Amino acid sequence: MDGLLLQKSHRIITALFFFILLHCCRGQSQLFGPSQPIVARVGDDITLPCHLKPAMDITAKTLEWTRSDLDPIFVFVWRARQEFEKTKHPSYKERSSLSADELRHGNMSLKLSSVNVSDKGTYKCYIVEMDKEFYINLVVASDIGSSPVLSLAGTDVEKGEVTLKCESAAWYPEPELLWLDGEGNLLYAGPTETLRGPDGLYTVSSRVTVEKRHSNNITCRVQQRNTKQSKEIHIYVPDEFFMFTPSSANPINIGLAVSLAVSIMLIIIGVFFVWRQNKKNVKSAHCDGCKEQETRNHSKRDKTETDQEQEKLMRQNISPMEKKQEAIMNFEESTEELKHQLKKKEAEIIELKKQTENQHAVGEKWKNANEKLKEAHRQLEEKNAEISNMKKEFEKNQHVAEKKLKEADEKLKEVHRQLEEKKAEISNMKKEEEKQEADKKLRGDDKQDFQQEKKQADDTKNVDQQQAGKPNKPQTGDITLDEVDRSGDYICLKNASSENKVMTGWELKLQINDNEPLTHKFKENFTMKPGEIVTVRRDGARNPYPTNADLRWIYMKSWKPEDTLKIDLISSTGKKHRLN
Repeated sequence: MDGLLLQKSHRIITALFFFILLHCCRGQSQLFGPSQPIVARVGDDITLPCHLKPAMDITAKTLEWTRSDLDPIFVFVWRARQEFEKTKHPSYKERSSLSADELRHGNMSLKLSSVNVSDKGTYKCYIVEMDKEFYINLVVASDIGSSPVLSLAGTDVEKGEVTLKCESAAWYPEPELLWLDGEGNLLYAGPTETLRGPDGLYTVSSRVTVEKRHSNNITCRVQQRNTKQSKEIHIYVPDEFFMFTPSSANPINIGLAVSLAVSIMLIIIGVFFVWRQNKKNVKSAHCDGCKEQETRNHSKRDKTETDQEQEKLMRQNISPMEKKQEAIMNFEESTEELKHQLKKKEAEIIELKKQTENQHAVGEKWKNANEKLKEAHRQLEEKNAEISNMKKEFEKNQHVAEKKLKEADEKLKEVHRQLEEKKAEISNMKKEEEKQEADKKLRGDDKQDFQQEKKQADDTKNVDQQQAGKPNKPQTGDITLDEVDRSGDYICLKNASSENKVMTGWELKLQINDNEPLTHKFKENFTMKPGEIVTVRRDGARNPYPTNADLRWIYMKSWKPEDTLKIDLISSTGKKHRLN
């Protein structure tokens, strides 16, 4: 039975120790603050949060706010219930402070006024006595974000549409992104994507699809909502981006062929017209020659015609020749004009061919760009699928962890309940033991203690009888200084008289150098027998003389050999007697 009881007690003590250790660990206070960087703009007044959980009064603690990249490193120091300014960095003079009222609730958040660029960095809040610390990162946004960047996001060759993407980073606070056409009108765009980085700054991006009916001048503007600060970028989209499609080469080739055929037909018609006019002129000239021959024959028969008729005939003969020459010249001029037009058409055809080749090159570039865009979309879909899988896995693991945590909490509650039962059982066992001890005392087990108490009562009675037989009180000169320890541990007093000395109401006064005197008051009915020596020692020192009476002076302080001591004995009537 004794073995089983011992084993059971051992288990109960082990469980109780585990419970106490767990309670102590869970009860420790920790410093908490923001998990994200604190972002501020130049000139702002901000607060760096840092507080203790569970909350407790830290007004009497030594508190420090520091930055390791400074010299000195101290931003703010709280010591002896007030600010300690001697070690503060000069740049934080009259700019950093704490709330004394909040310190009673464990809140040591730092207030920083008129933030400037040099204030950025990592701050540490630290409680020296508790060795607790927490780090906070401060980001100072001294300027607005980066200039927007435009890029081609995609095309729709069938609809003649172009999709543009605009992105800008390093903004604080969160900005808005707008798309404008050439007239300043707001364009409808997709939702703005906003991302906040680990540095606390924002990155925004957006896409817009434009058609030919809009102005070819497009503007992307990023601006703050509550200020006039903004940055923008402009782009001109050429008409070819809207007009050209891979199937547009066929109409161009058909147009070239039609233009060439029309030109050739015009040339043929022109040549035919000139040839016909020339043939008519030759025939007219031949008829005029026949008439000239008949005139000459008539001149032979009738030589009586006047000179006037001969001149007329000569003018008739010259006129057909001039007409012929004029027709030839007209024909040559027409031919030259047709040649010129032909060369012009050939140049136009060559230019159209060049444009067609350029458009083919543009088409190839568009094709390559579309292929790259499709590849980027494919990679993006793969990344999205990967992120989705990771998210599902994380949610699954989180669910498992929450389940395990819940199970552990249930087990902890069960252990706590068992510990409470064990504590109640131990308490009952202790009460039972105390009851048994009390029964033993009632049966006479403490007989020796009873006799000792009786003896002490007899001694007290004898002292009272002595006091009744000797009404005179002891004189201070009867008590002398027997020894003073050089190490400052004790003082020995001696009763130099031949009578008992009752020291009720007497005081022993000790002064070391110029310090405040120390007083020891003797206990009620304390009696020194004739020739008896009593050792008055400080708490923690030993009595070097076992035969001496031993008195312990709790508030007695030690001294050194070179110190000056003043020892006085004051009677119950207030009379002082110098002992040294």
